Amino acid sequence: MKKKYSKRYWVVLLALSCLTPLLAQDIYIGDGASFYLKPTLNFTAGSNPVTHHANGVFSEEAGVLWADAATYVDGEITVYDAGTTTVNVGDTAQSLINITTVATDEVICDYTRTAPTGTLDPTLVNYELSDNEYWTVSKTSGASTDVNVSITEMTGATYNGSLPSVTPVIVRYNTASSQWELYSGSLGFGDFSFASDQSSLGINDVVISGSFKLYPNPVSLNEAGINYVLPSNVTQLDITVYDVMGKQVQQQTNVAIATGINTVQTGQLAKGLYFMQFSFNNNAQVITKKLLVE
Repeated sequence: MKKKYSKRYWVVLLALSCLTPLLAQDIYIGDGASFYLKPTLNFTAGSNPVTHHANGVFSEEAGVLWADAATYVDGEITVYDAGTTTVNVGDTAQSLINITTVATDEVICDYTRTAPTGTLDPTLVNYELSDNEYWTVSKTSGASTDVNVSITEMTGATYNGSLPSVTPVIVRYNTASSQWELYSGSLGFGDFSFASDQSSLGINDVVISGSFKLYPNPVSLNEAGINYVLPSNVTQLDITVYDVMGKQVQQQTNVAIATGINTVQTGQLAKGLYFMQFSFNNNAQVITKKLLVE
């Protein structure tokens, strides 16, 4: 009897172990395999991204709005048919891109978490290209000559080593001019990225914008803090400090505002380069300044 029950125990254990991947809903698209996602499906793949072989194809019909924000395809996504689609693509990290297609389109979206190459159009004076990411939106078939693209920038993205001083803009690579140009929504398919105007990030610049001042910069370790003077229209202030990797190392919310010179403590910061972000009036205006601690 004991031997009989022992055999049954191992059969049940083996069955449960085989069910584990199914319950987690992990998906892998193999070599030459295809996976098609209809827009009416409530799609989720558990806590892990969908991965696929280089020759595998993950396709979704236009109109898909992903139910699970934690799920993304770690590779290319092919979108077909007409509609506005959320393409939840990634490259070891999630990235969202929204595109609008027409009925005959078959469009491939891909995301690369590395720096794009090339130069910016001369009209984008003082702008820097993203250090971190770009997207490719290419058409394999269809009647349209253009695609409307909306992209979500990664958290902590830098531009020539600096956090953005203003809201970044979407740029598209023009193969004819071999330059990245401001994306206007009517420039066709291709590679897309972000660029930011970094003109206000120079060390030793005292006046940043209007009547806003920040000094001394560089600041030494033995100084109590760094001084700043606010514009007269500031009624609410948050101050955040990031290191060169984009990690938040200090934050103060709803900072008390005094007329004239104000001081923010920097004594707890080690020697190095930081980015001090001043957010005025509930993010109505954001100014980021390089800060060097010596």
